[in-house]
Amino acid sequence: MQYDKLECVMKFPYLGSCINSKDGNSEADVMIRIGKATGVLRKMDNIWRNKTLSVKIKLRIFSSMIIPTVIYSCENWKDSDIIRNKLDVFHQRCLRNIMKISWKDHVPNETVLERAGQQPLSSLVAERRFRWLGHLIRLPDERPARHALKWIPDVGKRKQGRPKQTWRRTVRDDVRRVGLTWENCLETAKNKVRWMEEAFCPMFACELEDLTN
Repeated sequence: MQYDKLECVMKFPYLGSCINSKDGNSEADVMIRIGKATGVLRKMDNIWRNKTLSVKIKLRIFSSMIIPTVIYSCENWKDSDIIRNKLDVFHQRCLRNIMKISWKDHVPNETVLERAGQQPLSSLVAERRFRWLGHLIRLPDERPARHALKWIPDVGKRKQGRPKQTWRRTVRDDVRRVGLTWENCLETAKNKVRWMEEAFCPMFACELEDLTN
């Protein structure tokens, strides 16, 4: 490598994710994850068409194979209307295909989720991001990832206009949604059990029971 000239690029793949070095935009990474999940979904088309398997089993396969593929590394995604819409549209399309619900049936998205026993994909991403925030806060102060929560560049000046949405602004919005201030958040996250209780995330129920028993 010492004799090779490295190309300067704005985007590059790293551990299955798309890193945008220009502005940290997560939309490209989300589209790549949706594309990969769509590929897996198509390869398993014979399962979705299998009439001997119940819808319940198909949904369990979908939750264990497709969802982990599409939300891989979602803890690092910032929040935006575009990202939430793309995730939820993909989720609805998959569920309606598995459950044989046509758009002509005029079944609301909320009813589809209720029948499938699932929450919106965008909500699941928010829960994962909130959980990851707790891990970051519990890291020692000397860890680089811990510095990302409060680091401010020494040089440069922000342009006029509305500030761009960043991951740090996103997690602060997540904290406000669960009724915590940032100061309370830093204190609450030190206790993992209490942090999951404050997050009131159903997906943590089993882990919380194991920790308290």
